[in-house]
Amino acid sequence: MAVGYYAQVPSLYESAEWTAGTVTNYDVAAGKSIFSKCPAPKEVIIRTDATITVRFNSATADAITVTANTTFDINLQVSNIYITTTGSSNIKILLLQ
Repeated sequence: MAVGYYAQVPSLYESAEWTAGTVTNYDVAAGKSIFSKCPAPKEVIIRTDATITVRFNSATADAITVTANTTFDINLQVSNIYITTTGSSNIKILLLQ
């Protein structure tokens, strides 16, 4: 469920926004210093303007495609996110505890 559907955003959350070039298994926790306030979120919301693939918790986990200009929302306890892009992508991630 996208953030806009919440009556109130949970009190413990963390977010990051950036433009990524071409990357393979970019380590979001290390590269964006995210997961410090919200180390084990129960929900992850991702938006991007280009199609990307993401892997949760391990760079060797199965890849999931996030289609351009959509909201990807997963209820899964996550400790890290790895992103692969084939070109420039504006990426927004919201972690909810």
